[in-house]
Amino acid sequence: MAGGLFLAAQRGSAPAPAARSTPHRRSRPLLHGGVLLLIGLHLGIGVFFDALQVSVTAFVVEHGQPGAAAPIFAVSSCSGLPAGWLYGLRRWRAAPAVHLLIATGVLMPATWLLLTVGSPLHLGCLVVLTGATIPPLVALFSQLTESAVHPCVLTQAFSRLGSAGTAGSASAAALSGWAIDTLGPRGGFTVTATAVTAMTHHSLAGLRLFPAPANKPADTNKADTAGPMAVTNTQPGPVTGLHTRPGQDARRLASLKRPRPHRSTAETARDQPPNPPPQPGEKAQAASGRPACRPAAIPSTSSNGKASSSS
Repeated sequence: MAGGLFLAAQRGSAPAPAARSTPHRRSRPLLHGGVLLLIGLHLGIGVFFDALQVSVTAFVVEHGQPGAAAPIFAVSSCSGLPAGWLYGLRRWRAAPAVHLLIATGVLMPATWLLLTVGSPLHLGCLVVLTGATIPPLVALFSQLTESAVHPCVLTQAFSRLGSAGTAGSASAAALSGWAIDTLGPRGGFTVTATAVTAMTHHSLAGLRLFPAPANKPADTNKADTAGPMAVTNTQPGPVTGLHTRPGQDARRLASLKRPRPHRSTAETARDQPPNPPPQPGEKAQAASGRPACRPAAIPSTSSNGKASSSS
C-alpha cells in the first residue's frame, strides 16, 4: 500500500489527459493486433509468476528443505532491481520490439533449464537469471502499450492488460498444482517453460506488429563549424554562409540559398548604361593631362537693372 501511494504521488509520471475535443473513445479501435498480442504476453507472464512460485515451493519440500523457498524468492526478486535500473539508465537505439524478443529469448532457455536442477542451491542460482529479465519485460509492456493505442483509451488498455495478467496467474495456480500432483515439481516447471515459450513466439510476431520509430533525416545544409543556426549555400554564387537568428523569415533564407545565374563579362558590360560624351574642353584637358576647369560665370545686366550670371 505504501508503494502504491508513493507511485500515485508522482504526478509528473502520469500521462497527459486527452483533450476534450478528441472523439469519443468508442470511435478509437482498441482490440487490434498489437493489443491482442500484448494480452497474450500478459497472460504468459501471469502464468510464469504463479507457476514458478508453486513449483519452487514443491521442489524444496520434496528435497526436505522447505525453509529454502524464502531465500530463493528473495534472490529472484533482488536480482531484478539492478537489471531494471541498468536497463532504464540508457537510451537504447534498437526498437522496443527487438528488446522484447531478446528478453523473452533469454528467459526461455533459463526456464527450460529449471527441469535439470538437482538441488535448491542450483535452483537459487538459476532463478537469478529468470528474475533479472522480469523488470525489462514489464517496462517494455508499458512502452509498447503506449505506442499501440490512442491516448484517449490508454487507461482502458492498461486495465484490460492487467486483467489478462491476473487471469493468467489464477489459471497457473490450478494448472501447475495439477501438473505437480501428476508429474512432481518438474511438471510445474514444464508449465512455466511452456508459458515463456509462448511469449517468445508472441515476441516474434511483435517484430511485424510494432514498427520501429522513424528517425529524422539529418540536414546536410547545416554547417558543422559555424554553429547550429548557420546555413551554408552549396550552390555557386557570392553567398557562402549565412548566420540567422531564431524567428527570421524562412522565405528569405530560401531566396538567399537559391542559386544565382552565372553572367559573363560581355553580358555585364552590355547591360551597363553608356557613359555621356565628353565636352570639348574636357577632351583638351584629357589630352594635356591637366584637370578640366569650367569657365567662370560672367555677370550681366538684365532689362530690369538687376545683375544676373551667365556661363
